[in-house]
Amino acid sequence: MRWLVLRAWEKCTLQHRAELRKLFLLNPRLANAYQILEELGELLQAPDKASMSLGLLHVLLRTERRANIPMRKLHDSLENHWNAIVALGEHHPPRQAASRHSTPTGKL
Repeated sequence: MRWLVLRAWEKCTLQHRAELRKLFLLNPRLANAYQILEELGELLQAPDKASMSLGLLHVLLRTERRANIPMRKLHDSLENHWNAIVALGEHHPPRQAASRHSTPTGKL
């Protein structure tokens, strides 16, 4: 189960997702942590500085009043590194929608 929890949701099979849902029903704290981890992954893929800043603010609001120590440490770390994290949004190359039929050379 440990390796399953460390896997990204979009990379899980339907069976794995069902197992995760059962686990999350038994442990709501773990479910919350998993959601925050997924949000951080999405945040780091934000296309620009504004989106990254907004996503980081959302994660900080979710981790702000946590009694559990690891969440509190995560919150403090994200808060302390706010500028460096948001700066990543300035350095992302523009994204292009991938075509289903494109090849590495762009020819069919």
